[in-house]
Amino acid sequence: MINEVIIIGTYKSEEGFIQLNGKKYLHILVEVEKAFINNEGFYEKDRIDCLLWKGEADRLLALAQDCHWISLKGRLEKHADQMYVMAEKIKYLDRMIHN
Repeated sequence: MINEVIIIGTYKSEEGFIQLNGKKYLHILVEVEKAFINNEGFYEKDRIDCLLWKGEADRLLALAQDCHWISLKGRLEKHADQMYVMAEKIKYLDRMIHN
């Protein structure tokens, strides 16, 4: 069984730091567009809870104003009845386009 998730979406907000198992994580929301159009002719969007730690959290906080589109690779984890994507690697797509 493989637990791997790849998300391409818009970094929307920083929800602050949370403690899990004695470690500090940055909780963010990433907004992704659904693959289908709703009855009104629009693409709906989902907000996905993601957790970042150490270097990835520091880098996101430093680059967040410059970069809104991100690609995030991680795994699903459940903590206290809440499902998160635990980020392992983030790429900042806006920086790639503008460089």
